[in-house]
Amino acid sequence: RTAAREGRMSDLDDDAARTRAELVAYLPAPAPVGGCEPCQPSVGQDFLCGRCRTSGLYGGAEIMWLKPIASGFSPVVLDAASADEFLPGWRLWGGYQNADGLGWRVSWWQWDQFSSGSGDSFGSNTAADIRLVFQKLDLMASQLISFRRWDLMMLGGVTYAGNAFNANLVTLAEPANVYATTSRFDGWGLTAGLLAYRDVPWLANVKGYGGIQWSGVYGNSNLSQREDTNPVENIDINGTMLNILELRVGAQYERRIGRGAIGFVSAGFEAQYWTGFGSSFFAELALLTGGDVGLGGCTRGTGIRR
Repeated sequence: RTAAREGRMSDLDDDAARTRAELVAYLPAPAPVGGCEPCQPSVGQDFLCGRCRTSGLYGGAEIMWLKPIASGFSPVVLDAASADEFLPGWRLWGGYQNADGLGWRVSWWQWDQFSSGSGDSFGSNTAADIRLVFQKLDLMASQLISFRRWDLMMLGGVTYAGNAFNANLVTLAEPANVYATTSRFDGWGLTAGLLAYRDVPWLANVKGYGGIQWSGVYGNSNLSQREDTNPVENIDINGTMLNILELRVGAQYERRIGRGAIGFVSAGFEAQYWTGFGSSFFAELALLTGGDVGLGGCTRGTGIRR
């Protein structure tokens, strides 16, 4: 009888433990501060009623029309070659983000243009050919934080930057003179930035956005020039420090396109400032001026996230 009684008591204890476990398992999750709806499993929620997020991939492409503005003698060369206009470039980017907002992002940007023309250069009528190349690769970690209507993405990582400047000028007046110069920079460094998105309350599915990114790149420059039939003069500059500042602002329209994916299109303005590499016409003057170059214009983009 004692053994039977102990067995029944053990069964009762097991039933009570199972009942408690079931009650705990089906208790509603505590409501976040401020009455926000609780997030589902595997979804992160930010502070102060931030939005619930799922993990996933995202990516997009942009085309931009940028106008170069340079220091030193470069503006004269750009004008003579009809290169001081809005010319197209492109950017590809993509990444991954988990439910807590932590992820990674890769971006490749290139602006490669060739222009030719004629105009007044250094007091004489000159025919000019010019090629400007800008390239930038960003490999970054990202952290997204949502706060009410704001989504803030902090970025940081490593970057590659490359630039080429080739110019050929021929004076049309007698005696004809030929000038040629080439500048090239390649380097790696660190980059950090911030992207901000905000819902526009009076426009459904529309967000405004803005961003700032700074890159400090350490690399080597090569400058060469030739005048008439004189030998080519080459100058190597090791340990060049290049600073790049990027600013962007615009608007983005989003819409669900099925199977859990959201497509978006964007339009905005972008400005960049590159300083530290020698891209001026004469190599000696490039060493003094630093060959600063600015780019500014409008952008159009599209992408998807899922």
